[in-house]
Amino acid sequence: MALSGIQRTFAGVLNSIWGKNAQTTIPTQPVSGIAYRDTDAEFESGQKYDSLGESSRWNQLLYLLSGLSEECSRFGILPWSSAQPYNKGALCIGPDGSLWQAQVAIAVNPTNPVTPGTNPAIWDVPLFKGKKAGGDTPPGSVIPFYSVNLGGPDNRNPIFWGQSEPDTGWLICDGGSDGRGGSVPDLRGKFVMCSTYSGDAGQTGGAASVTPTVSVQNATQGGSIATAATGITIQAHTLGVEQIPSHNHTVGNSYLIGKVSANGYSLFNNTPEGKENNLMMANTGGTQAHTHGRTDPGHSHTFTGAAHTHAATANAISTVPPYYKIAYCVKLPE
Repeated sequence: MALSGIQRTFAGVLNSIWGKNAQTTIPTQPVSGIAYRDTDAEFESGQKYDSLGESSRWNQLLYLLSGLSEECSRFGILPWSSAQPYNKGALCIGPDGSLWQAQVAIAVNPTNPVTPGTNPAIWDVPLFKGKKAGGDTPPGSVIPFYSVNLGGPDNRNPIFWGQSEPDTGWLICDGGSDGRGGSVPDLRGKFVMCSTYSGDAGQTGGAASVTPTVSVQNATQGGSIATAATGITIQAHTLGVEQIPSHNHTVGNSYLIGKVSANGYSLFNNTPEGKENNLMMANTGGTQAHTHGRTDPGHSHTFTGAAHTHAATANAISTVPPYYKIAYCVKLPE
């Protein structure tokens, strides 16, 4: 949208400072046609009635007023000055380019001024509709951010993606001061583990690599096994009638007469006709199995050898899984 005539006029006035190029060293005999500006001029008493005003004094006054309007036009809010007293709640642009608000009434202290951003009890992030810069995120929130640059007083405030100024409501999680007597978490090069909510928040542990511990006990080797007898003894055994093979006995007798008895004996008479006269007795023996008793007192083997040790070495093993680095920032309290 094009500027109107009056807007162009004011733009030209507000962007220039009256008497900016005037000489500030006033000679005893000023030179005609030269502009001078009295930097020691006093204005509280004002211009006296029926007295002529000195141009150097008025040049200084207009210089200050036009310079003030030029800074207001350029910054919107005046930059901080160590020579300026501030009421509680006053706003200023700090040396870091951020907006700050006085938390208490601040007197002029040129020798030991409190620069905005160095003490939140004196200068802190201003409230807007009850909320500080940093949005609605609860204080203490730790959030990962992509594409973050750093700025601010200690180069620890994040400049979020698409922004050009540091957000003083946040700090990177670098273990540094939180500006309130404590420190922020140090998450540099670390993974985050959920707390058990029982007082263990803030604890650290783990390692990027580990070296296994190998323990080898003493051992015995090179032993020999001594020979040993079985110790088995086979006992003697006497065969009974039932255990000997079945057999019979034949007995010759010339005086027997032929007769078959009821128990199976056959008798043949040795007659004059020359027939054989034999006595055959009944079969005996049962051909049954038999066993031998044995005794075995048992035996043992002995093993002897020299004690020795094993040496073992282990290399460090990485415990880091695949990763993608990202910036962690913590929201500061109001």
